[in-house]
Parts: sequence; structure tokens; C-alpha cells
Amino acid sequence: MDKRKLYQIEILFKLSDEYRSYKELFNRYIGLLHQKYFDINYDKIIEIKNRYNVDKFTKEVVNIYDKHFTEEDIKIMIDFFQSDTGKKLKDPLLRETTSKLSESWLRKIDSELLKINEK
Repeated sequence: MDKRKLYQIEILFKLSDEYRSYKELFNRYIGLLHQKYFDINYDKIIEIKNRYNVDKFTKEVVNIYDKHFTEEDIKIMIDFFQSDTGKKLKDPLLRETTSKLSESWLRKIDSELLKINEK
């Protein structure tokens, strides 16, 4: 991959908060796994977390972006995230609200699955 394009993708990730979102998602999921599989030694869960860490995941996402977007596409996305409208997507209140909604939906799904499993 072209170093300039890689640099632009990294800028895009920072501007869009994608890396932070991936990291939060991974950490939350690891916490859920630990709750679900509480009988598994926590060190084993940490080993798995390290094997499937967010940095490795991000490198794979960068490769996907490289294949699907031109440098011009990435520049347009960077410009968007630097605009007033793009900055609104990073609003902490928006992120918190959507995060709470997704957690609520996951709890509802989990509850329904438990009910089905009990039958």
C-alpha cells in the first residue's frame, strides 16, 4: 500500500473516531465474554484479547479501505469529517445515546433468547 494513502486512512480513522469505536467495542465484548464464561480463567480471556486485539483488526480494516477507496475518496471523507456536519457525528452525546440504544436492544434480544431456551 502506498505510504501516502496509508497516512490518509490513518487520518480518516482519527477524524471519524473509528479506531476509538473499535476499541470500545472490543473492550465491551471482552467484558461480556468474561461475564458469560466466568468459569474460564481471566488470563485465558486476556490471551484471547491480545491475540484478537483492536490494532490487528484495524490493520485489516485499513486493507479493506485501501481496496475499496481511492485516495480521492479518502480525501473527500477527510474533508467531510472536518466539516461542521461531519463533526456532529463525533458528538459525545450522540455516541452515548446510540450506545445505550444498542445495549438496550442487545439486552432485549438476550432476554428473548433466554425465554426460548427455557421452553
